[in-house]
Amino acid sequence: MVKMNPDYVQELVAALQIEDPDIHQAAAIELVEMGPSAIDALMSMVGHPLEHVRYIVTWALGEMGDERVLPALMFALNDGSSRVQELAIKSLGESGRPEIVPYLLDKLLSPDSSIRLSAVAALGWIGDERAVSGLIEMMGYAEDPQLLSHIAEALGKLRNRQAVEALIYSLRHPNDWVRMRAARALGRLRDVRAVDSLIHKLGDPNEWVRYNAALALGEIGQPDALFDLVNALRYDTMPQVRRAAAIALGRMGDPRAIDVLRACMDDPEVTVLEAIDVALVLLGAPINLDG
Repeated sequence: MVKMNPDYVQELVAALQIEDPDIHQAAAIELVEMGPSAIDALMSMVGHPLEHVRYIVTWALGEMGDERVLPALMFALNDGSSRVQELAIKSLGESGRPEIVPYLLDKLLSPDSSIRLSAVAALGWIGDERAVSGLIEMMGYAEDPQLLSHIAEALGKLRNRQAVEALIYSLRHPNDWVRMRAARALGRLRDVRAVDSLIHKLGDPNEWVRYNAALALGEIGQPDALFDLVNALRYDTMPQVRRAAAIALGRMGDPRAIDVLRACMDDPEVTVLEAIDVALVLLGAPINLDG
């Protein structure tokens, strides 16, 4: 059993200052396991001169999940170490507290790319619509593909249709990850304005862009995509794309897809056949168990 007396807490806090990672990490884990009784001692260390101490303390406070640690995490947002700032941003994002949003929006302007990435991800986790305009604006001038792909992911989580045009434009980006995450985000937004662009992406050279475009079209459910999804199911060379097309056809709910799905039961890939079975169930069609 973890000891809870104040002297032992102070021993563990002192161990945080030892440079050996095994020692200070073990001490931090034990302090987290102590829970609320260790919070005050940890908060007293957020301004410690040693970077590794501030880092491990910020991690421990973030793991606590207690609202009393929020002032310390907010303080860490302005730490001189980008590692500490990133950890504070992650913890604040995971807290889901909407009052954090303005401070995270400020971090979008950081000259440090890792901090910008962390802020984008945290804004997506919180899901507050105040982040939408800032993320859309950033998508217009950001050049880093990793950052753009994270913005697309966050906009998808926010599910605000103001982002549709920016995400459609991102489908043209030369980076595979940007196009893939933009397609996935458009599926979450379920806006018919994206249908034509997503249909075009069924011919993308990257199979995972095609995969996400197919699933997105299924989420939107526009009948105009039926013919192109059927072609993807029949002719795409990659099984994961055929599988996504089958699932999308089932989700669309259009009974015209039933005969096509049955006709594709000779697909050589088990995962595709399983997806066809699921699609037929979604369409309310009996599965031919003798096939």
